[in-house]
Amino acid sequence: MKRLLAASLLALTACEAPPVHAIPEYDGALPAVDAPLDALTHRLAQIRERLRLRGYEELPRQARTFTLEEHATVLPLDLPGGGCSTFVGLGSTAIRDLALTLSDGDGNALATEDVPGEGGLVHVCPPNEEGSMPAYLVVEAREGGGTVALAEFRSALGGGAGFDGLFDGVLAPREPFADVEDLLARSRTTLRARGFVPVLTPAIDAVGEGGSVRSTVPMLRGRCYVVVSRTAASIHDADLFLFDPDGVEVGRDIGQGNEPSIEHCPETTGSFGIEARAFQGGGALGLMVMEGAGPDTEAPALVSPDDFDEVEDPSVLIGTMAAVLLPLGFEPPVFVTRSAPIVPSEARMHEIVVRPGCALLVATGSSGSMDVDLYLSDEQGRELDSDTAIRASAVVRECHDTEAVLRVAVKAYGHEGSYALAVLRAPSTIRGIEGLRLAEASAPFRARGYAPRETFEVELDEGARSARDVFVRPGRCVALIAAGTEEMRDVDLHLLDRGGTTLASDSAPQPFASGSFCAGAEPLALTLEVIANVGSGRVSVTVLEGGAPR
Repeated sequence: MKRLLAASLLALTACEAPPVHAIPEYDGALPAVDAPLDALTHRLAQIRERLRLRGYEELPRQARTFTLEEHATVLPLDLPGGGCSTFVGLGSTAIRDLALTLSDGDGNALATEDVPGEGGLVHVCPPNEEGSMPAYLVVEAREGGGTVALAEFRSALGGGAGFDGLFDGVLAPREPFADVEDLLARSRTTLRARGFVPVLTPAIDAVGEGGSVRSTVPMLRGRCYVVVSRTAASIHDADLFLFDPDGVEVGRDIGQGNEPSIEHCPETTGSFGIEARAFQGGGALGLMVMEGAGPDTEAPALVSPDDFDEVEDPSVLIGTMAAVLLPLGFEPPVFVTRSAPIVPSEARMHEIVVRPGCALLVATGSSGSMDVDLYLSDEQGRELDSDTAIRASAVVRECHDTEAVLRVAVKAYGHEGSYALAVLRAPSTIRGIEGLRLAEASAPFRARGYAPRETFEVELDEGARSARDVFVRPGRCVALIAAGTEEMRDVDLHLLDRGGTTLASDSAPQPFASGSFCAGAEPLALTLEVIANVGSGRVSVTVLEGGAPR
């Protein structure tokens, strides 16, 4: 949910044209907002002083707002004529790329910024000599999210000394993460071949020498984990540390080099702390955790498209994904393309016709080092779904009552290669996005012999959580799947023991979550927590039961 920090801010998506009738009358430009004297205020003050020294007159009122990645905050303005207006914005360092766009009352762009990083500036000289014209200032975080501080300046036509070097020394150093993401993807492919699967979304950040990236991960007794850190070339030596739930160090890799890793099979269940530290040099630092079978258990036989390093025909990987869905009544995949070439950062568009009902649209890359993203829109260009997770496969979902024409955009990052795109129609018993999400998340467990035990529903507002008792019979395992309706964009799931220790958790940024746990010789009483992280509405929870691992 977008936050409005000034009464005049309207929250719109970046692709929507601002409605002309929504423009209020202002006696000035930006609404006055008292800004605390924090680091962001001090950094913006440097830019404001530089503009004043270059001959630009600062208007007395400023604004501060909050924006999220892929969403925009839109500020309606009365843009005065008879001169030029300059709007400058600076985001917190959590925003890695800020975009400013100044549009007229019809939504046509008058000026856009091209400043890399968390700074933005637009400058326009309206043709009207007198009066004002309706306009919109669109503030968007293209990458990241956080607070944005804004200021406005006026100048005469031809006035001011320009904007070259305005942001020098103020913006955070640009640290490309693509190389680190690629290195983590290579390690992930190698570990998947050993039966390990990702536990958390990889954490990547820009750090200076001595800086660190930290994370907390739930680890289960009887399972094994690999913690991996990879860095940019500018970090020459990185160290890695693992701490048990009591904060005691239980593993470390402090050898020379920037590819540390730790393998650990915990004897107790609990939340373990991880820290990757840049010992020599600074730059992008990444951290990843993978989970696998314990020393006395067998790794699951299931594979996913991300298990493969390189393939000539990526369509065979879609067949691998479909294999666990076919027993649930899904139809075999219908291919839009079996092997289409694509280069990093390229977008390929497809139009498809879908019959009434529900379906999954699946894309897979030909290399485990590729990052494939999918965007699904209707015929008018309105986005219906997207999958931008960092992995070699992507899935979007659609349900229609009538035949429809859909547009699918495939984007790839990382290595050059090819991709396959296919439609997997769901059985007629699945009538909505919620059912698709449940089937997709439960399919791997069902393929391992789990069977449905019960299903229940909860209604949650954004940020709210629901708790429920779950019992595990001796020698049995339970898998819990939570999936939200179309309005629910991020659902989290936590499985806790009676002491409040997390036994299993899924906090990935996706609209469904899953977790599983097995009982020994004694029955277990657990607490299931379901959280509506982003969005509000109904969440369906399915409890599956299976035999304990051998």
